[in-house]
Amino acid sequence: MRDLRSQDANAARLIDEYNEINQTIFLVETNKRPMCDIEALQLRKSRILLRDEIARILA
Repeated sequence: MRDLRSQDANAARLIDEYNEINQTIFLVETNKRPMCDIEALQLRKSRILLRDEIARILA
């Protein structure tokens, strides 16, 4: 992943966005950040889409 980040700016942006969303979801799930269920669900869907896009780049 580190090599991909340094070689592909788009992949780096996707990975950064994935990590940010993943951290937010972690905080919500551990009750350290309040968020309504609908908003949390939208974040989870975004995380799945980002994960799939990153996997496509890696393939």
